[in-house]
Amino acid sequence: YWTDKMSPEQFVSIFIAPNMTWRQGYQELINNRKFGNDKIAKDLLEDIRRRIGYEIMLEYGLTSRIGRTLEKSACSCLSFDMSDIRELASKVRERVINELGLMTSLDDAAFQRMVFGWLSILRQNGAFDDIVFYKYCGKNGETFYLSNDYIKWLPGVQSGRNTPRFICRVTGKGKKPYYFDTAGDYKYTSWLESCFDYSELVSEDTAKQIGEFIISEALKLDLLHEIPAKDANIKAYGLNKKRVFISDNVTKLICDSCAAESACEDEFVYLMQGAGCLHRHCAGHLQAVKDDKLGYYGRLYCSGDLVRVHAYEHTGLLERGNRERIENDFKRNEKEQRQEWDPNVLSCTPTLEMGIDVGDLSSVVLCSMPPGQAQFLQRVGRAGRRDGNSLVLTIANNRPHDLYFYTEPMDMMAGSVATPHIFLKASAVL
Repeated sequence: YWTDKMSPEQFVSIFIAPNMTWRQGYQELINNRKFGNDKIAKDLLEDIRRRIGYEIMLEYGLTSRIGRTLEKSACSCLSFDMSDIRELASKVRERVINELGLMTSLDDAAFQRMVFGWLSILRQNGAFDDIVFYKYCGKNGETFYLSNDYIKWLPGVQSGRNTPRFICRVTGKGKKPYYFDTAGDYKYTSWLESCFDYSELVSEDTAKQIGEFIISEALKLDLLHEIPAKDANIKAYGLNKKRVFISDNVTKLICDSCAAESACEDEFVYLMQGAGCLHRHCAGHLQAVKDDKLGYYGRLYCSGDLVRVHAYEHTGLLERGNRERIENDFKRNEKEQRQEWDPNVLSCTPTLEMGIDVGDLSSVVLCSMPPGQAQFLQRVGRAGRRDGNSLVLTIANNRPHDLYFYTEPMDMMAGSVATPHIFLKASAVL
């Protein structure tokens, strides 16, 4: 979609990941102000596309409930087709009744809730059938194969944030890999146990057996795919990406006990209303939020009014030519053919205090309180030089100097500026 809407230069500069900016193709774009047409440039473009696909899996999978995500802001979520859930629930219900002789009184909706929640847990653990995970699963969850040491366009490995937990079956003398789960793991069994009365729990393995039924029937319906593992006694399974979809018809759910937030597609709200919390060790129940107004981040994401941050260092350690190039690119305006990849944030030392024109700089953030009024005025005076308007933020650290001016800000902003002194006989001056 975006490759059709944008030029290659725009696409690369907006979507390139921070840990890919060292790539030769991107550096040539910055220096030549034009994207190349050679193999290096084409490889970079393809790797950015792969990275976007990977980040989408994280956004709706492993990290969907961490931070200000599209799911937590109720903008969109990953969901399943209702017909698939109904068919899977019907198959599982039939096996539970016939093979275990249990839950004969539970209706179809109870089993639909059961399998939908179970698949949602698998989704939240990032278990998708994708080629990027094949080597990882093939080596029984060795995280090296998800690192950018192995695949250059991947982010660095962060346990719990981009390390998926596939569900697996272990037979014979096989041993469950550390980063894999089984149908008997607590996260799955606790959810299933919350879906039926404890009087139906005839053995400790009841929930595990139901989980095995879900795996078997989901495989038959092509909702799950087997991903080959290194050990023949281990079979790993991931969600078929062709059987899930992204929906913007979202309802937010909040646990009445731990206040954990989640979201689901509107069509499944009647199933999840009153369901057990998906968090482990929580006995609360999910309640649909009646106020469907989007919060700040929800409105921001839906508006599409987002700007990519291109931050550069500006210090005395830089070579003069490099520093001047950064300054010139930072100052560019539309008449000077400013481009998407030009810097819009500078991280500076006092090298930017005096004698440097930084164009239409609109905002300054000071990471500590300056030592005196002269330094404060010099630094904040960098902003608003074109139109007289600026935003200045000063961060007060936990030390006496900063805390004093935090309580008495006018002493810094409107205090007297001491006349600078110089010792004319100093050896450095002479």
